[in-house]
Amino acid sequence: MSILEFLVLSGSIASLLYAIAPVLIPPLHYLASALFGRIDETLDAYHIAWQRRADRTAAETGERRSREAFFEWLASRAGVADSDEALDHDLIEAQRLTPLIRHLLQEEIPAAVKRCNGLHYRMALFSGAIHLREIAAEPECLILRRNTVDLLRQSDGLLRQYPLRLRLEADDLLHASIAIRKSLLPTCSRCPYIHQTVTDAGERCPTAQLIHIEARP
Repeated sequence: MSILEFLVLSGSIASLLYAIAPVLIPPLHYLASALFGRIDETLDAYHIAWQRRADRTAAETGERRSREAFFEWLASRAGVADSDEALDHDLIEAQRLTPLIRHLLQEEIPAAVKRCNGLHYRMALFSGAIHLREIAAEPECLILRRNTVDLLRQSDGLLRQYPLRLRLEADDLLHASIAIRKSLLPTCSRCPYIHQTVTDAGERCPTAQLIHIEARP
């Protein structure tokens, strides 16, 4: 091919490309945009799924550590140690948890409710408050309400660890499990006591009435 022929052919190709470029560029641009958009969506979906898995794993790890720390605290408070003497796994677990749960139900929960209730009532009296919401944000009141709710939540978790087949055979534990999960924990979480006037609320909060304890020490 001579140089002249090559130049003529090159010019023809260039002219053809120049002529069809306005037709080809828009769809090519659309395809490229769609492709990159799809890639972005895929990457976003992968990132969201990965973040959710990471958050779920972190939450589960935190909850497990919280239960372990709570168990260690309660074991030290109740003065008991683990037992491996029984052969049946459920019996081993029941033997391990029973004294801790008893200590919670008989000592820690009544004491926490009494302390929280009594402080709110005395704070209202000493402050001359008409409505309990006036003292609800006091730091001592806030901390005791949070501590009481956390104690009840952890207690509910500990009761759930007690083997269900044995819990169904122990009326007192079954009653305590239902009472904490369905009554005490929801009541303390929303604390209706601080939404009343001092006169209407009286000396005992709803939780103190439910478990039959007095507000004053």
